[in-house]
Amino acid sequence: MTTSPYHAGERQVQRHLGEEQVADRHAPAIRPTIPASVAELLRQQPLAIASSLDAGGRVWTSAVQGTPGFARCSVPTQLALDLALLVQAPEDVLWANLARQPAVSLLFIDFPTKWRFRVNGRARAAAPGWVVDIDQAFLNCPKYLPEYPAAMPGAGGRSGAPRTAGPGAPPDLAAWLRRADSFFVGSSDGALALDTAYRGGPAGFVQLEAAGTLLVPDYAGNSMYNSLGNFALCDAAGLLFLDPATGRALQLTGRAEVLWSEGLGPATPTGGPGRQWRFTPGAWVEAPLPVLLPFG
Repeated sequence: MTTSPYHAGERQVQRHLGEEQVADRHAPAIRPTIPASVAELLRQQPLAIASSLDAGGRVWTSAVQGTPGFARCSVPTQLALDLALLVQAPEDVLWANLARQPAVSLLFIDFPTKWRFRVNGRARAAAPGWVVDIDQAFLNCPKYLPEYPAAMPGAGGRSGAPRTAGPGAPPDLAAWLRRADSFFVGSSDGALALDTAYRGGPAGFVQLEAAGTLLVPDYAGNSMYNSLGNFALCDAAGLLFLDPATGRALQLTGRAEVLWSEGLGPATPTGGPGRQWRFTPGAWVEAPLPVLLPFG
């Protein structure tokens, strides 16, 4: 590649941590196209995680579920989402956000095979659903993905509890965090480009602080620093927790801050120390997932 795929915030973090050369080795993998081999794998996926922007510039991260084949790539520069094959939650903020602001980031993840693929771009309505014009598409490494031989999410049946929402954080946030061994985070570069990433660790690895903020360890990864790079430019962030026992999802939107000056975080699953970042919730939505999908 003749130009770097990294923006100023990603470069800033890579330089700060002395990992520019490692990031540059991975740079050629970031392209505005989807290879044919990956397109076939995308057609097999029943779940995507999508990040979008609301009217106030807040980032929301949502679960998108459907019959395998809902995501198709017949043109390498475009990803089509077929609404006829999606099991939609009409009240999810994603659809109103896309109608207003086309920026979108999609993360496809297959837990049994530990396969992950990111697609960042701009969505536009096109029958029978949406088309994403791709800016960046790339594979992710399989680090920190838990073993999920059973169903995920919703092994125990869909929850009948209604959708609830409010400002700040939900009253049962502590219980969510005690159970959670993974979550997804959406971030923005402040110039309408979004990214969606996976974070995993031992159950309870995200800590609830006395002030109601979340303390998140940042484990060593591929040195791209897409999330932290976005945080360097814009503190808007959206978190999504999926509960495999109940089939419910918790969305949080708020602000993220990287804690460079507060030392290293707890040990990573592979034994090394990591950085930390703090998330301050601004609003939340808790709802049942539209359908329970087998992941085993």
